Amino acid sequence: MRRKLARQSLVALAVLVVSLMVAGLGLAGRQAYAAEDADASSTTITFKAGEGGAVGPEEDLVQTFSAHDKGEVAAVTATPADGYVFVDWTRDGEEVSTEATFAPVKETATYVANFKAVDTSSSGSASTDDTDLGLNPDHLTGPEEGDGTIDESVYPEVDFGSSPSPSRLLSMRLMALPTADSGHPTQPGEVKLSKTATAVDGMVNTWDVTVRVEGKDTTKTSDIVLVIDRSGSMDDNGRMKAAKEAAKQFVSTLLPDEHTRIAIVSFARGVTIDQGLTNDSSALNRAINRIYADGGTFTQAGIKQAETLLANSNADVKNIVLLSDGEPTYSYDIKNPTNYLTNLVYGYVDNGYVGGWTGWHYDTNTSVPSTEFNYPKAVGEGNSLQTFGEWYRRNRWYYNHGNSTIAEATIAKNAGYTMWTVAVNAGDTGKSVLSQCATDHNHAKSTEKPEELKKIFTEIAGNIKAAVQDASVTDPMGTGFTIPAGSVDSITTSQGTATYDADKKTINWEVGTLSNTIDDDPTVKYAKLTYRVTIDDSILTATPEADGKSYKTNGTTTINYKDATGADKTGEFVSPTVDPVLLVVQKKLYDKNGNEVTNSDQEFSVNVKGDAKSGEAYDQTYTLKPGDRKVLTNLRWEDTYTATETGYPDGKSKDDYTTEVKVGDDVTNSFTVHQGADDKDIVVTNREHPTLTLSKTVTGDLADKTKEFTFNVTVKRGDQTVIDNKTYTLKDGDSKTIAPDSGALLPGDQVTITEANGDGYTATYKVGDASEQTGSEARFSLSGDTKVSFTNSKPLVPITGLDGNEGIPILPAVLGVGAITAVLCVAITRRHGVRGE
Repeated sequence: MRRKLARQSLVALAVLVVSLMVAGLGLAGRQAYAAEDADASSTTITFKAGEGGAVGPEEDLVQTFSAHDKGEVAAVTATPADGYVFVDWTRDGEEVSTEATFAPVKETATYVANFKAVDTSSSGSASTDDTDLGLNPDHLTGPEEGDGTIDESVYPEVDFGSSPSPSRLLSMRLMALPTADSGHPTQPGEVKLSKTATAVDGMVNTWDVTVRVEGKDTTKTSDIVLVIDRSGSMDDNGRMKAAKEAAKQFVSTLLPDEHTRIAIVSFARGVTIDQGLTNDSSALNRAINRIYADGGTFTQAGIKQAETLLANSNADVKNIVLLSDGEPTYSYDIKNPTNYLTNLVYGYVDNGYVGGWTGWHYDTNTSVPSTEFNYPKAVGEGNSLQTFGEWYRRNRWYYNHGNSTIAEATIAKNAGYTMWTVAVNAGDTGKSVLSQCATDHNHAKSTEKPEELKKIFTEIAGNIKAAVQDASVTDPMGTGFTIPAGSVDSITTSQGTATYDADKKTINWEVGTLSNTIDDDPTVKYAKLTYRVTIDDSILTATPEADGKSYKTNGTTTINYKDATGADKTGEFVSPTVDPVLLVVQKKLYDKNGNEVTNSDQEFSVNVKGDAKSGEAYDQTYTLKPGDRKVLTNLRWEDTYTATETGYPDGKSKDDYTTEVKVGDDVTNSFTVHQGADDKDIVVTNREHPTLTLSKTVTGDLADKTKEFTFNVTVKRGDQTVIDNKTYTLKDGDSKTIAPDSGALLPGDQVTITEANGDGYTATYKVGDASEQTGSEARFSLSGDTKVSFTNSKPLVPITGLDGNEGIPILPAVLGVGAITAVLCVAITRRHGVRGE
């Protein structure tokens, strides 16, 4: 009976519970419907203040709008209390604004203003503490212990995008090898090299050479930890504000990208992971906004925390970007510090609150390995670079926090991480520490202007994904080419620095990491070098290309660089070829006999002069001996030139020669030069004038030596008649020079001399040293100084048959005739005389 009653009681209780639940659901439903009805009819916006501040005005903290209300949401301002600063406005824990005065969109929500406590002893400008507290860069009011705690359990918050297939990875590696090509790279990681030589307008033998490197950003996965100094000194000179703006610019440059993640780490006396590795730009920007300056400088802890984040990363490329404004004031304890001391040095020691002094001491050095650091135990009081350790060999030794920071950076670099450092207003010691932390000098940036941080961070962001990093180019000039002294200062680069070694005729270009983007594709970056070259005399010994006239402007030009993964790469540029215009001046001399003279000390001068249309005068005189051939490399301007012979051997003048100037195959002394034209081959030929002399001799007892004899002279030179039947008159003993009315005789001229009126005389002639010939016409080819002698003879002729062998002897006969003649003459005379009587 009792069991039955118990069962009935349980059933009744169950029915009651179910009834209550149904009633509750009905009530909840009615309430939900009521709320929906209310939402449909009005909008309520509520503003609240978190700890450390207030919001106002009071009347605007709750704003309600009906469905038909067109009014705007009134702005509300968050005001921090003393010792606090405003952080941000959040809605449901998500940041919506970092501006203190805020007017949200019109929708039902509650917004909370958040504040953060700060050290009120810090000021907005740097101050120098002249007390025993030392420099105290972070404006601490007293000693503060460092906190070296590292969180090693933080892993990337998101995965990378889809991974490339093995075949795709192979393709990417092949594309990473540099190729010489004029087109832009199209594949991630691809590098292209090009080199061109462009003729300079209006000039010859002068080219502008452009060396260009292009690389397309890699798609390899990349994790970057941005490590930001938030020590008290970062509030000075607007550094923290500029750093935060630069950090956000850094994020926006790299993201969104499925292959890139960024983490934010900040440090003061301790270190904080403000945001783990993510590709969420909003989360990163919120983390950056929440960073505020306060405390000492534990730079080593910031690097150590970044290492642990990257140790948990599976990225192909890992970078640490460290920003700081000065010297570290904390470091990690060292297990055996006296094993890692510098040599004994003499100098000033700033021992913080203990006070500074000058003397002999030791510092811990930069070679401490990770196994010797006593993580997470911190050393230092937050206000100086050095902290006293102990006595060693009668001298003090100090922890040098800067050296320990450098040692930690070395540990990171040895782990394969690329270290970038940015020093802002860091002072000489701070800059030195940070530059030694960097992977190399190309990864160490420095500025005295906080407003330049955004530019620096943008540059670093671009470099991290660049296909070409830490590049250097060695560019030797080719044989026969040089950079004129006046053009060395005109060597230009789009980035990096270039120097010219005139002795080696080589440019060394420290390119760095490609940073300039092309217009068509911002993921393709480039760098270019431009300089001007001309030819010099060494081109005369250079070996031309296969066409026999073109030459390479450069020797083997190489580039050495690291790709996006840090692997060393080497590439080679293809040198352009050009066709120079050479000026050749050649001297030929033919003597009076028509023989070419090739071995003589006689000197001639040839002047080559330009019209100076370009405004640049070319006026050069060259001295040549017979047979000389000078090849000249000094033509520089497109112009019209004239070649003139201006000087002759001693005792000679232009009248002693027939001179011919030929340019190529043309008989001319004028020529035009332009780039691309053939070489200009000038041949100046001198033919020495021979003399031709005509002499007359008359002989014989019966000859009339007063008689004038007439000669007709004709001289031909090929088809040309030099002297056309010219008349010369000579009598016995006369000598005359034969010459044309204009010009001169030349060796090889064909001479004809004819005596016109030698009747009754026997004529003979002799040409030079040749044998005497009978006749009245001499024909010969002129060779050398030539004398033509004509002899006319009229002797007493004997009577035929009156000789000693036939008839009467000649002498007696002659005497007899003479006697008879005499008698007759006497008789006749007398007879005339008688008649006259």
